[in-house]
Amino acid sequence: MKRNLYFVEKPNGKQFAAKLISKGDKYGLDNCLVWDKDIPGVEFYDVTYAGDGFNEVGQFVSRYYANTILEAEGGLCLDGEIAEWSIDANSMNRVRAWMHERLSKN
Repeated sequence: MKRNLYFVEKPNGKQFAAKLISKGDKYGLDNCLVWDKDIPGVEFYDVTYAGDGFNEVGQFVSRYYANTILEAEGGLCLDGEIAEWSIDANSMNRVRAWMHERLSKN
């Protein structure tokens, strides 16, 4: 799983983890679901809460199809109600570069 995790830190020090999920991978609350889609997905977690009542990666924030993220530009608002749950453009560019690298190896 570690190769499918990427940690990004925003300029203000806030950290998020991006987790790639491929067909057959477990995901969701307590990994109780299995990704059955041919298109990979990506989940974002708030690392602040890792292991503090949440899983070892942190608090789940949102999930997207990988191509949705790769085809976009700029930053990403992960949750419109929580201003802190957004990732700036430079950080998202690093996430996209990592995703592209990981997905091109599959």
